[in-house]
Amino acid sequence: MPRRPITQGLDLIAVDGVARFRGRPPVRDRDNLRPTLKAAIDGLTAPRRYGKAEHPAPGYGLIVDDSDKHLAPGTDIRIGEPLPKSTIPDHPGLLILTIREIARQNVLF
Repeated sequence: MPRRPITQGLDLIAVDGVARFRGRPPVRDRDNLRPTLKAAIDGLTAPRRYGKAEHPAPGYGLIVDDSDKHLAPGTDIRIGEPLPKSTIPDHPGLLILTIREIARQNVLF
């Protein structure tokens, strides 16, 4: 059963991603993985409608928006240790997100 979006999101978060692959990674430059991290972060935002779309774009609702107001600087992605071949037999890799809530009073931007 799909999860419902949460009703009250967090004000400010930092997200770090680790991409792990079976065997040799298909990309060796972590900057090439940034669009994947961006798509995952987009999924953390609230559902919204674009233009005249009948149905809203899906979203979890963890943060209102992925702008600088709600997403802290320093969000990063890296390539982690290879996965054992037996870990996920039908899939070539795994994206692990670490999401940290940041208290607004501790931010200097």
